[in-house]
Amino acid sequence: RKFYFDLYLFQWTQAELQPVLASIPVVCMWDDHDIFDGWGSYPDHDQACSVLQGVFKASRAMFEMFQLHCYTKTRICESAIYEHNRYITYGEALTTTLRESFTYAFCVGPMAVLIPDLRSERTASQVVSDATRHAMYQWISNVSATANIQYLVFVSSVPMLYVDLRTTEHLVDAVPGRLNAEDDLRDQWGSSAHCAERNDLLLSILNYAKQKDFRVLILSGDVHLANRGVVIEEGFARNTAIMHQWTSSGMVSLPPSTLFVTGINRFLCHKAMIGPNVHGEILDLSSGSGKSTRHRFSSDGAASESARLVNSRNFLSILPGGRGSLQGTWFCEDPANPMLPRQYAVIMQPPGPFASSVKELEVRRGSLHCCTLN
Repeated sequence: RKFYFDLYLFQWTQAELQPVLASIPVVCMWDDHDIFDGWGSYPDHDQACSVLQGVFKASRAMFEMFQLHCYTKTRICESAIYEHNRYITYGEALTTTLRESFTYAFCVGPMAVLIPDLRSERTASQVVSDATRHAMYQWISNVSATANIQYLVFVSSVPMLYVDLRTTEHLVDAVPGRLNAEDDLRDQWGSSAHCAERNDLLLSILNYAKQKDFRVLILSGDVHLANRGVVIEEGFARNTAIMHQWTSSGMVSLPPSTLFVTGINRFLCHKAMIGPNVHGEILDLSSGSGKSTRHRFSSDGAASESARLVNSRNFLSILPGGRGSLQGTWFCEDPANPMLPRQYAVIMQPPGPFASSVKELEVRRGSLHCCTLN
């Protein structure tokens, strides 16, 4: 515990970070690096050993104290909904059933925010437990029935839509020994071990959105790139059958190499079949007004062709737009002018007829592309 305690103190007392933490409200959820790289994606017999379990328990206690501020047996996942200056608690949907999970949820105005814990229950064969998944569904059902919800923001620390690395995963598995890449491949929602669980989760949330008439926005990070994607059910008359994913990371770490990003952008950004008439796809972030533009960045922000995966350090801002819409703007580092980042902006419309959201998607050359404002 002393190692994690000292690490938090060292990182959080840096002069550049202190004013940020002191002035900006933060809602936290942990991921593997709050424990160690790849936690939950190693073989179960490795993670079950007493040494790694001791590391997990120590990191968990410090995460609970520093990021959730509820060190003791208190759980943040009481899932209170803030409405009309009072809290409405939805029973035990996200409390007693999630004894080991930090999953929690809340509402802000017409927006419901659900933040699943993707590490506490993670094993080589599951990301979250059945109990956690059903509790999340129950909470969505309860809040959408009792509150005027227009948007569900589902925060997934690892993108639910990303490049298809299953073939690479199988090739790595076929090599004797370990290549130090297995955990990164198995950490993805699209991994062979987790793909069915991801599809079940996406289809269930999509069905709630259609039935209860709210939009779904998945927020994510982890991959050191800026990108956006969509899950869409064809033939549905309402735009609630379109779920968006906006991914932004990271603000400090350098992006992947030019060769890596160019390769996956050209060869691995396939459509993902989620279910009958439902597919997911990474969209072209840097196209707009019917014209395809490809900005070039390298590992230091200088020269990589990528439209669907923007290869630069970045952050994402989400603000209310006109008529109940949401505007997401990616600020991406430009090495030619570091003080003036490139901006990519997209609009997500409130629930309505599908025609009201046609500008969210531009059908061009047989695939879906983002329609940007800048």
